[in-house]
Amino acid sequence: DGVRCGTACGNFTVLTANTVSFNVSTAGNYSIGDITMVNQCSTLNVANEVYTLQNAVSTTGTCFTIGAENITLNLAGYNVSGDGDSIGDYGVSITGYNSTVIKNGGINSFGRAISSTAGFNTTVNNISIRGNTSINGGIPQYGIFLSGGKWHNITSNNLTLINSTGSAQISGIYLTSTSDSLVQNNSLVDIGGDISSDSIGIQLASGADNNTITGNTIIRAYDRAISISGYGNVIKEGRIENSKVDGIEIDAATAVNNNFTNITIVRDGGATGYDFQYNTAGANGTYFVDIHHIANYSFTGSGLSDIGGRFNFKKTGYGNIEFLDNVNGSGFNLS
Repeated sequence: DGVRCGTACGNFTVLTANTVSFNVSTAGNYSIGDITMVNQCSTLNVANEVYTLQNAVSTTGTCFTIGAENITLNLAGYNVSGDGDSIGDYGVSITGYNSTVIKNGGINSFGRAISSTAGFNTTVNNISIRGNTSINGGIPQYGIFLSGGKWHNITSNNLTLINSTGSAQISGIYLTSTSDSLVQNNSLVDIGGDISSDSIGIQLASGADNNTITGNTIIRAYDRAISISGYGNVIKEGRIENSKVDGIEIDAATAVNNNFTNITIVRDGGATGYDFQYNTAGANGTYFVDIHHIANYSFTGSGLSDIGGRFNFKKTGYGNIEFLDNVNGSGFNLS
């Protein structure tokens, strides 16, 4: 599991042999190789290296900067903490490097907990992210920020992001110009808290195309649980609870051919928006598959000549309804 074996391993054969045998006393994933221990914020720049944190660390700036290919940073259960006062401070910063793995720990109070730009195949797994920031001026903040590249894997993370000033957009997981990536089994709770405006749980912004968003739970996003501007995405088998405004929003005419399958949406009495909000005109080819109930919806869009869009509704075992003309309207109890 990326941690030195210590007394849990014994009775080794020759470690340089093609086959190595040894005894272990606890269950886990075992491998043979060099592990570099880190005990402070720094630039990690040795390619193909596994870095393992050996204590909690804190900083007033960016903590870890990835500076080479194929680096693994194992937080080993420790926390990386910032001071929560600057959008330019990152817990982990990755720019232009591929096959980075960040796993097994906590990253708290940064403008971006993890930022990956212009790289491929970033993996973020089993990370707990907490915001608790006080950044003013309406500058967006992000839990996990992905810009560019493809084949990213964001799995089994827990995010709670609260801005105490109420003046900044917060996105829990944000993708832009990113394709063919997986966002799976993440838990996002209290994204924005009770005062931050324009806060989103999972945001697929411009150019976030052909991604799979599956098995995620989003509870109490202050504004929207999921917002989509990209095309060809599959959003399935998740749960949305008590978003303050909208559950799912189609936000741009570029958001065509997206598929929503087996998603549960639950809202409290204080919500002001829709389970599903179609906020633009011309974004056609939306599929709703095995969606049991949409209690409150709007397909009105915002255009003048192409209001609404063309939709497909499918129920497994029953059939498919395809609308050949634009659907325009709003209401309750779409099932």
